[in-house]
Amino acid sequence: MLLVRAWRESPDRRPYLIVLAVWTVSTLGLVVFRRRFECYAVLPLAVCAGWVVHEGAATLSAKLRRGRGMAAALAIVGVLLAAAPGLPAAFTGGIAELPDGAPDKYPLFRWLASVPATPGREGVLAFWAHGHDLQWLARRPVVSTPFGSDIDARSLGGEASFITALEPSAARALLDERRIGFVLVQNPVSEVATIGRLAPGSAELASAERSLVTGVEWALREELLDLVVSRLFFFDGGSRDDAPSLSDYRLVGESQTATEVLGRRTNVFKLYQVVDGALLQVRVQSPGTLVRATARVTTNQRRAFMWSAAAVSDASGVATIRVPYSAGQNGLTVAEPYVVSSGARTVVVPVPEQDVLGGSAVPVDLTRTGAGGPG
Repeated sequence: MLLVRAWRESPDRRPYLIVLAVWTVSTLGLVVFRRRFECYAVLPLAVCAGWVVHEGAATLSAKLRRGRGMAAALAIVGVLLAAAPGLPAAFTGGIAELPDGAPDKYPLFRWLASVPATPGREGVLAFWAHGHDLQWLARRPVVSTPFGSDIDARSLGGEASFITALEPSAARALLDERRIGFVLVQNPVSEVATIGRLAPGSAELASAERSLVTGVEWALREELLDLVVSRLFFFDGGSRDDAPSLSDYRLVGESQTATEVLGRRTNVFKLYQVVDGALLQVRVQSPGTLVRATARVTTNQRRAFMWSAAAVSDASGVATIRVPYSAGQNGLTVAEPYVVSSGARTVVVPVPEQDVLGGSAVPVDLTRTGAGGPG
């Protein structure tokens, strides 16, 4: 009604009316098509609400000015004017929907907000789409966000370099540079195929193939599973062959929902803490002896897996194995003491939390016959 009346009575205002009408209709159309656009509809709705309240207040004031109740009329007008800016937000908030995966990732983000930040490890690395959620819910700095370059000009490039890293040392160097204390991982295929292109010199391990019939399908190279991010997502830090498990990361929580990707069943989100890791310095009877350390880890979703790494003793008869889990609680997960073995000799080693966080050495003696304990 107001639009029609203004169109008829004020020809000089028609260009503004056209802009307002197109702006409002188009944003509301986007809301209907994809509800996550409701925040963009707040602005045109605020303009429309302000216009409606202004015209209504003017009409009410003119009618009541000729009679009694002026104070009450002005109070009503004041309330309407004060409430007008909040009406669009209330409307769009009523139809808003949570982002995809919110029930799975938000509990992890809220838990992260309760964990004191380690100096020099305050940040979180995650795919760019989670950046704002992490900033809001976890209260942590991030590497990248949906705004692209709001953190700095190399934000997306830093994320891309991590998700395309094949060498654990290169991935760790990126985390140290960005002061990262936690890493959130999920199915890496689409990110490697898209954002991964921003990493200088990265190999093309995944690409998108689009078809009008089948939609988007992914072409993958087998080496994709050797990426650090893939090892964390698919193998809990292990690998598809017998390579030692990654010792820079410990799983501190995962989502409640599981999924199947590339024939492997895993959880949708996994949250890892970046740690220095304790150094098991295992003394054996002779050089060149293979020593293995294994620990059973149970996640907050009651899923259990084995973390394992091995090393060969040096000329002095000492094998050094870096381990990321402490005995007992590790965030939301629980790890059992390490079983350190060499042939028939075995020892159970409960590594303290402070040694994992501080990178301390833990001496272990396997020179005695039978089961033993830490040296």
